[in-house]
Amino acid sequence: MSTTILIQDTKATGEVLGTIEIVLSSERVTLRDLIRQRVCKEVSSYNNTAISERYSGLVELPLVEKILNAQAQPKEHKRKYIDPEKQYLKALAAFESNGYFVTVNDKQIQTLDEAITLEPSSVVHFIKLIPLIGG
Repeated sequence: MSTTILIQDTKATGEVLGTIEIVLSSERVTLRDLIRQRVCKEVSSYNNTAISERYSGLVELPLVEKILNAQAQPKEHKRKYIDPEKQYLKALAAFESNGYFVTVNDKQIQTLDEAITLEPSSVVHFIKLIPLIGG
């Protein structure tokens, strides 16, 4: 049975930076799986949209990629493809180096392989502690 959850990105101060809705195939997942689903959705959304917008995901692009994308957009209207697997690996590394932490229903998830039971009413927060720069 699939479960749809809402994820909020927040600062440590509680300020909401953004939200993303994820449809999970099971209500029981690991944090590692949840991160993969989330990163794949945001990268896919960015890669498949024709609208000129800045990539804003769990892990930000390196500055050089941001500059190259900005320079290419006005002339070519084509942005650089973002590899979801690379972004996923960067997101895992950022979690392991305390770049962000995750709470589900106000309980902090400690490890990537911790099992989480999610319901549609579950509140998932990705709390960014420092600016995340992939690279």
